[in-house]
Amino acid sequence: MRKAAHEAFFDKETGEYFSYAFGGKRWAKDELTQALSVYSAICPREEEKRALSRLISGKMTPVTLAYTVFKYEALLNHGEEFSDWVKKDIERQWGSMLMRGGTSFFETILGGDDFDRAGSLCHGWSAVPAYLYFAYAAGEKPASVGWKTSEKKENRVFAEVIKAVVRKADGRIALI
Repeated sequence: MRKAAHEAFFDKETGEYFSYAFGGKRWAKDELTQALSVYSAICPREEEKRALSRLISGKMTPVTLAYTVFKYEALLNHGEEFSDWVKKDIERQWGSMLMRGGTSFFETILGGDDFDRAGSLCHGWSAVPAYLYFAYAAGEKPASVGWKTSEKKENRVFAEVIKAVVRKADGRIALI
């Protein structure tokens, strides 16, 4: 299935993935499609670096805050190569919320002004940095609900950002 998806959507000339294909035509390229193609291993290893470079080019429709997790994970799974870019992008987007007085994370970067002034100023799925800092800075990802089990990551990136404590589902405290 991965090979068929790659063949159907990959643009060999640009190293990018089309978002839509129908009737022999392919169109639209966006960051989410690029990120998911790498994240889900549709993109062959030999094409990943080119696809990831396109992902951070700023020339495609950007992912929403909720979907930055796929973009950042695709990039961070390559170790330190893209970690500075991810860290700066987190600082730019989430830092802007904090600099505008936010005490929680917004649904979109526009905050309450979005959706005809109905944007949410407290949106759980926009808490992507909290997950990423545990997974990549502290080096530990939850592998089951409540951290009953976890996966250690040896290739920690931007580790200077965090020192972490996790209360696991069984009540134990883990220093990461």
